[in-house]
Amino acid sequence: MKIIILLFCLFIGVSPFVNAQTNASNANQAGSETTAAKQDSTFQCKGMLKPYREVRLASRAKGVIYQITKEGAPVKAGEIVVQLEDNLEKLQLEQQKEVVNVREFENQAGIKLQGSSLSQIDTMEKKANFSIAKIQRDQAEEMLKHKAVLAPFDGIVTERMREVGEAVDELTPVLIVVDLSKLYFEAFLPASRVTDVKEGQVVDIQMDTFPGKHFPGTVEIKSPVINPASGEFKVKVLVENPDHILSSGLTGRVIFSKPTATAATSP
Repeated sequence: MKIIILLFCLFIGVSPFVNAQTNASNANQAGSETTAAKQDSTFQCKGMLKPYREVRLASRAKGVIYQITKEGAPVKAGEIVVQLEDNLEKLQLEQQKEVVNVREFENQAGIKLQGSSLSQIDTMEKKANFSIAKIQRDQAEEMLKHKAVLAPFDGIVTERMREVGEAVDELTPVLIVVDLSKLYFEAFLPASRVTDVKEGQVVDIQMDTFPGKHFPGTVEIKSPVINPASGEFKVKVLVENPDHILSSGLTGRVIFSKPTATAATSP
């Protein structure tokens, strides 16, 4: 009888412990499944920030540099960043403007006298001289413009290859201007992920230099070609950078969320 009572007491004491172990095991299994599902729904890839726009500006004319923007300086679109000496071109333009005035006066006089003391050939000649003078004036104005190098967009001068007083030829590189208001995060993904990435897809960027900070990005370019040697394709994610916090050359990773079944089948 005592043995039966003892076994009964042991059963009562052990049962809650067994139930607790079972519940804990089930909870751990459920948590593991949730974590696995979360990991399966996202994937990441390392990459690097690249300039959104970068141009190597060149001189359009021969000449000597009179003024050039310093490295690190911000510039606006249309702003003169390199100025060559242009006194001769300015004088030539003024000369052509005076020639145009003379030719215009002769042309107007010829029109008034047409049919009287001037022949039709003389009238046509004065008209042609006026037209040629205007063309030569426009050419002189264009040559003057070629003495200045303009910034094509808002950006920052990151490098200059020439200094004040140096002579340059046509198409000689003089400056590099970079647009840092936006950046591209460039990454290479395995071919197995080609169906998981879409242009316009919103992603999360995490930079090594800014641990714990997240930068939103949008897939702008997805290469349609897979490199046969590496088995990878290139993705370029556009990242807004209005405060210029980020810099070209920084490394990090991009985190993608796999499209859901609903999103994948929606038109």
